Amino acid sequence: MSLITPYMCATTKDTIRRTIVFYDDSRVFGGHEIIFLEGLARILENKSIRCAVISSISNTALTQRLKTLHASNPRLDLYHISHSSSRFASVITFLSIFKVIRLSAFLKSLCPERAVIVQGNIEFSSLGLVASKIAGVRTTSYIPMINIRASSRNMIIGILKLPFNLILFRMADEFITISETAAASLKRLCGKTPVHIVYNGIVEKKSVARFTKTDLRKKLKIPHGARVISVIGRIQFSQKGHDILMRLAEKHGDSLERCRFLIVGEGSDESRMKEFISSRSLNCFFTFIPWTDDLKSIYRISDAVLMPSRYEGVPLVAIESIMESVPVILSDRIAALKNIIPSKFFFPLNDDTALIRLINKTPPLPGAVISRIKKLYSMERFKTQFAKAVCGRI
Repeated sequence: MSLITPYMCATTKDTIRRTIVFYDDSRVFGGHEIIFLEGLARILENKSIRCAVISSISNTALTQRLKTLHASNPRLDLYHISHSSSRFASVITFLSIFKVIRLSAFLKSLCPERAVIVQGNIEFSSLGLVASKIAGVRTTSYIPMINIRASSRNMIIGILKLPFNLILFRMADEFITISETAAASLKRLCGKTPVHIVYNGIVEKKSVARFTKTDLRKKLKIPHGARVISVIGRIQFSQKGHDILMRLAEKHGDSLERCRFLIVGEGSDESRMKEFISSRSLNCFFTFIPWTDDLKSIYRISDAVLMPSRYEGVPLVAIESIMESVPVILSDRIAALKNIIPSKFFFPLNDDTALIRLINKTPPLPGAVISRIKKLYSMERFKTQFAKAVCGRI
C-alpha cells in the first residue's frame, strides 16, 4: 500500500485561487478533531479556497465525518495516510526518513499556501510537521496541549524524548492554540514565532430524554440526599486522575459527607478501578455508567463536576458544566481556565484536604463567570477566529 492514497476528490470547476492542506494522523477521534472539523467547514464557505485533508486510515470516525463534509463541499480533497502517531511519535518521526521524504514530495505537488498540522500535542502528527518544513510550505501547528515531554508515562521516557520534542516545537512557522496559558508556554519555548489564540467553540447540549432530577437519580440508583460529584470522560489514571478519587475514598471515606462519585465513561483503567473499589468495599462511594451523549442530563443531576486531571488541553467537560450553571472542581494542573474562573474552584493536585473541602461544599458559580464562558467559547466565535487565523494572513 502506498503511503498516501486519495479517497474523495473535489469535483467543482470553480476558479480556485488558494489551497490549504490540513494534516492529522491521530488514530483517535477526540475533542480536538471535533473542533477542527467545525473550523474546516467555515473555511470551505470561501469559494476561492480549496482544502485538502490528509488523515490516518486508522481513524475511521474522522474519515466518516470528512466524507459527510465532502458531500456538501465540492472544494474538499480527502487523502489517507498509512501512518498514525504513537506515544513515541516524535522519535519515530526522525527515524522515518523515507516517509518524511515521500510525504514532503506529496505536499509539494499540492502547491498549498499553507499546511495546518492538527496536533493534540507536539508528538501527534509530527510527521506532517517535519515534512511540511522540508517541503518549504508555510506551516501552522494547531495545538492545545503544550507539554514538552508530551505523551510520556514516566519521567525517564519524557527526558529521552525531550530533545526531539524541542526540535519539533521550533519547526512551526506559527501556532494556533486555545488559551492564554498555552500561548505563554509557546512563547517561552519558541521566542518570536507568532502565536494566535483561538478559544474552542462549545455547542450547548440538548437533552435527549426528559426526566426530572429525582427520576434520573432514582434510575441510576443514587440514594436520596446524596451529593453527586460527576467525573465525566475517559477512565485513564495517567491523565484523568481517577486513581486520586479511589485513594481519597479509601483514606478519607469518613470525611466525604453523603458523597457519591458518578463516573461517566469507559477507558483503559476501568477494570483496575472497579477491582480496587470492590476489593476495598468502597462501592457506596461510586456509581459507574457508560458514556452517554445526553450529558445535559448528567449535568442536571450533578451538584458539581470534578476534573482531578494531571494535565489537560481543552477541559471541554468543565466548560460545558459552567455553561449549564453547574459548579466545577478542578485540579491546579488545568491551566487553560486559570485566567477565566476564580481560584476558589481549584485544588492543589496532592492536597486531599483541599479536595475534600471542595467536594463537601462547592462554591456557587458567579453569574459573570457563566456569561464570560458562554461568550469566549461560542461556536460561532470559534469558527470566525479559526478561519481568520488560518486564512487571514496568507
